[in-house]
Amino acid sequence: MIRRELAKRIWWALILYEWRDITTTIPSVALLDYFNTPMPGNYNDADLLSVPFPAPHPRDVVTDMSYMLSFIDLTLVYREQAEIIYRLEVKTGKNSVTLPPETIDLLDTKYRTVLENAPILSHSPVRPDLEEIVEVERWAFQVGAFNKMFQLHRNSLSNQNSRRLCVQMARKTLSLQKSIREKSDLPDLLIMSVLQTFMSTVVLCLNLLYLPPPAYERSVMRSEILDGLQAMYDASRKSNIDPRGIRIVEVLLEEEQAQWDLISQPGNGQHLQGKGLSS
Repeated sequence: MIRRELAKRIWWALILYEWRDITTTIPSVALLDYFNTPMPGNYNDADLLSVPFPAPHPRDVVTDMSYMLSFIDLTLVYREQAEIIYRLEVKTGKNSVTLPPETIDLLDTKYRTVLENAPILSHSPVRPDLEEIVEVERWAFQVGAFNKMFQLHRNSLSNQNSRRLCVQMARKTLSLQKSIREKSDLPDLLIMSVLQTFMSTVVLCLNLLYLPPPAYERSVMRSEILDGLQAMYDASRKSNIDPRGIRIVEVLLEEEQAQWDLISQPGNGQHLQGKGLSS
């Protein structure tokens, strides 16, 4: 049984590696129809040494395998998304296609189901000594989910519903990064984290530009953007990361401030808000 569990872990690790850079023009050769290896059991590593061999923990129990199992669920949806896009490209003969709204809604629902059922996002580990590890896994998983959902919605950010969904993920990502940053400088040293901060702040800036919210909501969101911007400053100093992304966010904030100042003038607010809704 130990060998079987280890074999399942190794197989799915190889599958995730194969699918990590999946593209729509060159789909992965590791198709789901080509193998029937079940997902690994929800075990802690120490469980594998137990005699007699125990049954796996329920999926809502946080274990050493929770991150990998949730990431498999997430990647399966992304794999489906890539296949849909690939078939549409073949059908239309175009290298860049736009998914129909109903397909976007279907995939978005599947992504959100994965997020809702991921125990590392809503449960604490049974062993307190794993809390810091799970917190990093929680951040990494949420980053992966945001990236995939942003890819799904980025061509329709002018759509209010798509933008709202991306804004929710961006705010959660920035909040989680801030929480980890208060305990460790790890996020400042990882290019993935810095890129995630950049994407999240840009999404929030675009949301403010498309449809200006009430003053209090705007203040809260700008505060979140400025926190992200400060994190990018810190990362630039510590890691010599190219600061061009910082300037992009600064320009967007300046543009948003100019728009807000114009809205604040008597008679202009209703006109600009209507413009935002139609963007």
